[in-house]
Amino acid sequence: MSEEFRGSLKVEIDKDGLSAKIHFTPRDSADPYTLDSLKDLLAAEGVVHGIDQEKLEEAAREFAESMEPYLSDVVASGEPARPGSGETYNFSEFKYPSNLQKVADKILSMNKAPLIYDTIRVTVTRDKRVKDKGLFKSGKEKIVSVEEEEDKKIRVDVSPAVKEVGFFKKGDVVCTVVTGTGEPSDGKDIKGNVLKAPTAIEGTFYPGRNIKREKTEFIAEEDGFVRKGENWLDLIPFKNHSWSLRVSDNKMDCYIDIVAGHKSAPPPDMGDVMQAVRKLSLPEESLLDENHIRKLILSGCRSEGAQSFCLTRDRDGSFEIEINSLKTEANLHLYKGSGSGRALNLKQAWARVVELKIAGFEAERVKKEILDFNNSQEKEVTIFLARGEDPRRGDDREIVLETEYLPDEEVETIKGRLRGKQQSLSSFKDFPAEGIEKMALVTRGSKLFHIGQQKGGKDGKDIFGNVIKGIEGNDPILNVYENISIQEGVATSKIDGILDYSCKEMVYSLRVREHQDAKIVVSVSDNGMSATLSFLPPHGSGNPVSADRIREALEENGVVKGILEDEIERLSALGAEEKIVTDQLIAQGQIPFQGEQALKFLVDIEPGKKNTVPVEEGDLVAELGKKGEASSVGFNVLGEELYSEGDKGIEREKNILEENRDGQLVLKAGVKGLLCLENDRIYIKEKQTIRGDVSRTTGNIQFPGSVAISGSVLSGIFVNAGKDLTVMEVVEAALLSAGGNIMIGKGVKGDRKAVLRAGGSISLGFAEATNIMVSDILKVKKALMNSIVKCNGKLVSETEDTKIIGGNLKVKNGLSAGTLGSEREVKTHISFGQDYLVEDQINVVTREIEKINEQLPEIDSQLVLAEEKRNQKRLMALRRKKVQMLKILEKKGIKNFFLKEKFEIHHESEIRVNHEIYPGVIFESHGRSLEIKEKLTSVIVFFDSSSGKIKTKPLSS
Repeated sequence: MSEEFRGSLKVEIDKDGLSAKIHFTPRDSADPYTLDSLKDLLAAEGVVHGIDQEKLEEAAREFAESMEPYLSDVVASGEPARPGSGETYNFSEFKYPSNLQKVADKILSMNKAPLIYDTIRVTVTRDKRVKDKGLFKSGKEKIVSVEEEEDKKIRVDVSPAVKEVGFFKKGDVVCTVVTGTGEPSDGKDIKGNVLKAPTAIEGTFYPGRNIKREKTEFIAEEDGFVRKGENWLDLIPFKNHSWSLRVSDNKMDCYIDIVAGHKSAPPPDMGDVMQAVRKLSLPEESLLDENHIRKLILSGCRSEGAQSFCLTRDRDGSFEIEINSLKTEANLHLYKGSGSGRALNLKQAWARVVELKIAGFEAERVKKEILDFNNSQEKEVTIFLARGEDPRRGDDREIVLETEYLPDEEVETIKGRLRGKQQSLSSFKDFPAEGIEKMALVTRGSKLFHIGQQKGGKDGKDIFGNVIKGIEGNDPILNVYENISIQEGVATSKIDGILDYSCKEMVYSLRVREHQDAKIVVSVSDNGMSATLSFLPPHGSGNPVSADRIREALEENGVVKGILEDEIERLSALGAEEKIVTDQLIAQGQIPFQGEQALKFLVDIEPGKKNTVPVEEGDLVAELGKKGEASSVGFNVLGEELYSEGDKGIEREKNILEENRDGQLVLKAGVKGLLCLENDRIYIKEKQTIRGDVSRTTGNIQFPGSVAISGSVLSGIFVNAGKDLTVMEVVEAALLSAGGNIMIGKGVKGDRKAVLRAGGSISLGFAEATNIMVSDILKVKKALMNSIVKCNGKLVSETEDTKIIGGNLKVKNGLSAGTLGSEREVKTHISFGQDYLVEDQINVVTREIEKINEQLPEIDSQLVLAEEKRNQKRLMALRRKKVQMLKILEKKGIKNFFLKEKFEIHHESEIRVNHEIYPGVIFESHGRSLEIKEKLTSVIVFFDSSSGKIKTKPLSS
């Protein structure tokens, strides 16, 4: 059963369309989602390629457990295109600030040819003075002619047309040159679109003025606008106005320094300037108003060079006397005036200090410090006036515990369970399992502890000589975490659970968390023929389900016979994983059959309870035993025998077959369908018929045989048929799946959410925005619009006027249609001639290989760690695991190689169009593509294996 989760989902696709993630926001009030919902979500967003099933399953599990917004890993990955031989120029994004739009437009409209030079190697003849050498030479100088090579710059004529402009800073990389080798390869994005390989530029791309090439990079040598032509780059210098803020040494004044740029440059944005000013945390009232600041900035931009302006107002001198809340300390703060502000009045400040009448006041010291400040260059000062005596705190209050603690050995057992589980409580970061000293079982509302009485401390004295009463002792240092309530000094538990306690250096840590043993329920059917087991996982550190606990529960409910030991082991394993199990068969009785036999069902079915089970043709249903044999006597799970001479037993219909297998008589399913047991009769229902519409009212349909619906299938519904599926009316945004054929009387209005999957063929009138996967033939009467199709057979038009417009189609054996595309040139992608199921297998194996390659570095790091710790046991296990992974990697690599070879096999196919193929239609086969540029009429499109190209020919041929 898929895990359910509630919330909102959003697909996040990168800008290149090469990867997709799913963002989940939990919300209890939302409808539930499952793993299938994630698949439907991707299909609705058009994600059809590179979907990682394992990552989807992992995302579903994470969403089910997440309590806060969560972004999944990449769940779908495309393949980027790769360049071929030659130089490919990867340009940085050509952009510029929005306030330079007018400047950019002006530069873009310039039609002046750039100065572009190339360097060539030339041979020149020069005269050179040399001395005669030799035994009889005089050593005189003579002039000789020599040839030398030198570099020469020549002007290159280029087209003056400017294609694009962008603003770059000095040192920015404008372009990177990539030299490719081999053949170019197309990529594919996650929506199945082919990504064309970059085309190498023929000839040379020239850097012009203010652009230099260093190895493989074109770099800007100045700030300015880069112009890009057909095969050249140059840079027109352009500087914006620059500005910066600084604070004066006394931290009271703010200055803006402006360096004027180009006269056409716009002034700095006032919003940016004011935001930067506010980050300096200067008092708002000390700043000039915004209009005044704007005028100063405009003045600086009109000037040449650098200008500085003060952005703070003139300030008056002031003073204040600060006395703390207990009146045990007093300080005098003095602030000098600045600018044209009023000066500090020292006389008035001194008078205010004297008026306080502080006991033991050191008048001469304070007066001297005031005068010293007045004669200094300091802007402000704090002068200590007086200090009294703070009251002292009494002894701390004590914690009195009121719980009975568990034995130490039981505490260690529970701590062991905690260590093996990921804890959801945030307090485990500060108060881990290792730090727990004691535990106690508690109930909701029970007392945990209370806090003792407070005690007063020693009295103090304020600066005026008044007595201050002593302070009562501190409350205990408590780290109280989850589920504890404290009122009037008494702590109680908010839930049933377990109390964790720790005390280290008089710091108490306490927490109440969930703790409940797994609940096991055994249910015996009314007729005693079966017993089922249900259990809920433990809460917190509770005792989990185990095989022994299951056997104890069976014994307590009187279940003594027909116990399924294999099920006990399987279910106990699920219990260890803390899964929820509901009504799982754990004991099965044996009922009498017709004649002289007894019946033992091999499927989960019994009279009067569960009386339908889906079966495949040939599935074993039951074993028969002859009367008188030990296995032939009927019994129930309570140990009571059931068989008697008068029993008629259960009768079987024709589609339940009897067979002798190695001396054992068995019953098997003669057809695929729903095994039914009612009125002492066993038979198989082969077909389910639904009259009217299938909607949320009727619920989803899942039947192992054929399904026939006389009405429509409405949005949000899932219909799964083991055989054929027939819908007489319309299908909306629903999911239809059939092991055989699907027939839809009218058509599908998919809204990009409908999905059709058939193991056989599909026949329909029309389909809009639908995802179709069919193993055999797809028959369309009227139209196929904006749909995603994967057909491993042939797409057949049942009329000559069938239209296929938009979407992405992959058809192994080709298609026939009346019209492809439309006059509006809607993009319509059609791939043909290859086995696209093999392509899916390649994608699966490729993802498996990538996953193993991602795990190998982690194994290597673990090996290094194990070697450092000399953990031989761990080291040997890791080495075995790595060897095993390398062997798997080798096998999957070989498998991928053969799959790719198989995918390259051409299958006989062609595209037959009775009427028109419009521009916008793109054909693809074996990595080759053909895009229709002009309208074609009555043609056949085919892949020519001899030339490796997609070609067309008249339909008449």
